[in-house]
Amino acid sequence: MNAWPIPGYREERVLGSGRSGQVVLATYTETGVPVAIKYLSDELSSDSRFRLAFRDQVRRMIELGDPHIVHCYGLVESPLGAAVVMEFVDGVSLREILDEYGSTSPEAALAILKSSLLGLSTAHGAGIVHRDGKPGNVLVQADGFSKLTDFGIATVMDGGPGMLAGTPPYMAPEQWNGAPAGPATDIYAATCVFFECLTGREPYRADHPAALPHLHQSAAIPVEAVPGSVRNLVSRGLAKNPADRPVTAGAFIGELETTALGAYGPEWERRGRRHLAELAAPLAPGLPLATPAPRTITTPARTRRKRSLRHGPRVLIGAGALAVAVTAVAVLAVDRHDATISDASAPQTTSPGTHHASPTPTRTPTPSPTPSRTRAPAPVAVKVSDLTIAGFDGRTATIRARTSTPKSVTLTVRFAEGASASTLTAGRTTTFVLTGSTAYNRAIDGGFATPSCGETVYRQVTVSTTTKTSVGARSEVVAVKGDPCTPPTVSISSWNGSTLSVRVRNVTPDPVTLTATFRQTITVGPKTVERTSKRRVELSGHSVYDQKLRVRFKTPQCGYADVRKVTVKVGSALGTAEDSARAVHKGASCAEPAPTTEPHTGRPPRGPSGEPGHMPNAESGHKPGTKSGTRPSARPRGDAKAKQDTTSKQGAASSVPSQARNRG
Repeated sequence: MNAWPIPGYREERVLGSGRSGQVVLATYTETGVPVAIKYLSDELSSDSRFRLAFRDQVRRMIELGDPHIVHCYGLVESPLGAAVVMEFVDGVSLREILDEYGSTSPEAALAILKSSLLGLSTAHGAGIVHRDGKPGNVLVQADGFSKLTDFGIATVMDGGPGMLAGTPPYMAPEQWNGAPAGPATDIYAATCVFFECLTGREPYRADHPAALPHLHQSAAIPVEAVPGSVRNLVSRGLAKNPADRPVTAGAFIGELETTALGAYGPEWERRGRRHLAELAAPLAPGLPLATPAPRTITTPARTRRKRSLRHGPRVLIGAGALAVAVTAVAVLAVDRHDATISDASAPQTTSPGTHHASPTPTRTPTPSPTPSRTRAPAPVAVKVSDLTIAGFDGRTATIRARTSTPKSVTLTVRFAEGASASTLTAGRTTTFVLTGSTAYNRAIDGGFATPSCGETVYRQVTVSTTTKTSVGARSEVVAVKGDPCTPPTVSISSWNGSTLSVRVRNVTPDPVTLTATFRQTITVGPKTVERTSKRRVELSGHSVYDQKLRVRFKTPQCGYADVRKVTVKVGSALGTAEDSARAVHKGASCAEPAPTTEPHTGRPPRGPSGEPGHMPNAESGHKPGTKSGTRPSARPRGDAKAKQDTTSKQGAASSVPSQARNRG
C-alpha cells in the first residue's frame, strides 16, 4: 500500500494509514494548493466490483458541492492502483474533541447534529448513503463549523463474508441483521454521535462485543441520560424500527430547529459554534500545515494564510476510516482556471532549494479587493418562489415549496372543519422549519377523526410562511363523506336452553329492536308437543349492546327428548339481521317397577287389608290376580336343589297369613 507518483502533485508527508488505504499530504504543483490523496489499499484496488462501484460513487460525490461535506474532486486509476483526491481543510476531528473534553454543551451538540443532517440530506438526495457515521468522521473547523468525511469508501465497501460494515457503537439495529443501509441508518448513527456529544459516551456499552447487537436492537433508549429538552430528538433518531425514525434527514432538521429554538432561543446555533471553536482551538497547533511558511497578503501590518479554493476558512478533515492522529482532506483542482483565480494572494519570492506548501502559482490573476475579515457578509434573503398544496384528501395535506437558498424558512399549516364550507372551526396548527434544501415535499396530518356513517363534513387546509418575501398563503377545501351506514348486526354468544346471551352492534346510536323467539319441541314416544315464547327489547343510545335473556319451559320427568331453539332478530331504519341456535336435552329413562318385598324386612308387600300382596315376578311365577298362597299350575324346571328352595319359599309365604290371623 505504497504511494505512487501522480502527475501534477508533489507528495509532502504521510498523514496516516488504515485498513482502507493510506493518506498523504500533497501539493497541486500548478497552484500550490495543498491536497490530501488517499491511496486505496491493494485489497480494494484489486477488487473489480469495488472499483466499479467506487468510480460511480466518486462521480456523484464530485457533483455534490455541499459545504457540510468534504469535497471530493477526482479518482486517479493506474496499473499501480487507485487513489482519490479530496479537499484539504485545517481543523480537528470531533473524536479528538470528545477524547480531550468528554462532552460538549447541548447547543454545540445540536450544531454538530444539524450540520451532519444537512450534509446527509444532500447526499441522500443524490442516492449516496454514508453508512459509517461516527465522531471520527466529523471534522470541526476553527470557526466551529463542521463537515462530514469518508463518503465513498463507507458507502460502497462492505465487510465481506461474516463481517459488517460500520463502527459497532454507532450501527443501527437493522445493520446488525445484514439489512441494506439507507437514509434511516445514517440518521441513527448521527443521533448516536449527538448522544455522545451530550453525555460523553455512546448510547450502548457492553462488556463483551457479542452483547452490543442485542442492546441496539432490544434495549430501552437511554433518554434519561440527556437533557429533557432534547429527549424527543434522541427518541426519534434512535428508534429501533427504521420506519419510526424521521422520514428524511431534512425532516429531522425541521424537528431539531423547532426543539432548539424552543429550548435555547434564537441564538442557540451561534453559541454552539462558538463553543466548538473554543474546544478545537487548543488542539489546532499540531496541524500538519503549521510548519510551512504562510503566504502573505497585501494587507498592512498583518500576515495571513492563503485561503483554500472553496469559500470560508480551511478545516482539517479526517481521512475516513484511517487511524490518523491529525487528519487531512484534499482538494483536486479540476479546472485549472478556477484553481488559479481562487488564489488571490500576491506572488512570493522563493529562495533556491526552498519548498513551501503553497508556492507561487504559475499564473497571476488581477487581484481583487480584499474584504475586511472582521465583518460578516450580509445575510442573503430567502425567497419562497413556489408554495403549493399538491394534494389534500381531507386528512393529510401534501405541501410543496421552493426556496432561493437552503437557509431556514418557517412554514405554518392550519386545518379547519365544519358542517359546511362557510361554517368552519379551526383545528390543528402545525409549524415547522424548512432548511437544508431548496425544494421540499412534506406530508402533514390534520389530525381529523373519521366522519360518522352517512355524514358529510368540509375540511380546509391553509399553508403560509413567515418569510417577508414569500408568496401568499394557499388554501383548499374538500368535502369528506363517511362510510355508508349499514344495518345492525346480532350474534348469539351462548344458549344453553334456558339462558341466552347476545351482542348487538349498530353503527349509530339510533334505536334498535331486539326480538328473541324461543321454541320448545318435546317428544315422548310417538307424541310431540311444541311450546313458543317471545321476548322483545328496545335498545338505543349506544353502538354495542350485550343482552342476557332467560326463559322457562316445563318438561316431563323421564323418557323424553327436548329440543329448544332460539331465533334472534334485530331491526332498525337501516335494515334487519338475525342469528339462531339450538340446544338438545334428553330425559333419563323412566324408573323400573317397584320391588316384590318390603323395604328392610324382606317380606312381600301387604295388600290393602294387611294381607300379603304379590307383584309380578319372573322368579316366583306369580301373575296378577292370583290369590295369596296359591301355587302356580306349573313349576319351573330345575334340579332337586331348585325344587327344595322353591318349596321353602312357598312355605314361608304361606305361614304369614296364619300369623296375621293370630295377631288379629
